[in-house]
Amino acid sequence: MALPEVLNGMKVVISNVFKKKQTIGYPEVRRIPFPRFKGRHILDRHPDGLEKCIG
Repeated sequence: MALPEVLNGMKVVISNVFKKKQTIGYPEVRRIPFPRFKGRHILDRHPDGLEKCIG
């Protein structure tokens, strides 16, 4: 029978129940971005619709 695997799984579950939660209340509590954060990446295009080469 798979009793050792079940017990090992239960050990993992029980150990995770008592860990500190990592979530925050997003709309009310905002994270402070890193100083070097510049925003999202975007794909620029020329006026004729071709992709710009930025490399």
